[in-house]
Amino acid sequence: MTGPSRFNKEPPTGPKITSGVHQKKKEQHGRTHWTKCYRDGCWQHKEEKTKNHYYPRRPIPGDKKVRGWGKDARTPPWGEGSEKTQPDIEAYQRQIQELLEERDRNRKAITDLETNVGNQRRTIAS
Repeated sequence: MTGPSRFNKEPPTGPKITSGVHQKKKEQHGRTHWTKCYRDGCWQHKEEKTKNHYYPRRPIPGDKKVRGWGKDARTPPWGEGSEKTQPDIEAYQRQIQELLEERDRNRKAITDLETNVGNQRRTIAS
C-alpha cells in the first residue's frame, strides 16, 4: 500500500491552544502568594516553597491554629513585612514533641494489641 496512512499521521504542529478560562485561572494563580498555594506540585510556587522549606496546608474550617505559623494565625512565622524568611524553631519543636508523643501512644497501642492476641491464642490453644 503506497501513500499516507490514516494511522501514521504526524501530530498537528503550532501553538498550543488553551481555553481562555484555563489561561485566566493560570494567570490568577500565578499572582497568588506562594503561602496561599496548597498544591505541593505547583511549578509556579515550587521554588519559593523549596527555598523556605515550607509547604502550606489548607486551613481546617473552625480551627484557629494554622500549622507552621506563629502565635497569631494571620502572622507568618517570619513576621509581618520581613523579606527574609526565618524558620519558626518553636513551632518545629512543638511539632516534633507532638510526633514523639504520638509515636509513644502508637507503641503502647501495638504492645497492648500484641498482648491481647497472645492471650487469645493461649485461650484457643487450651
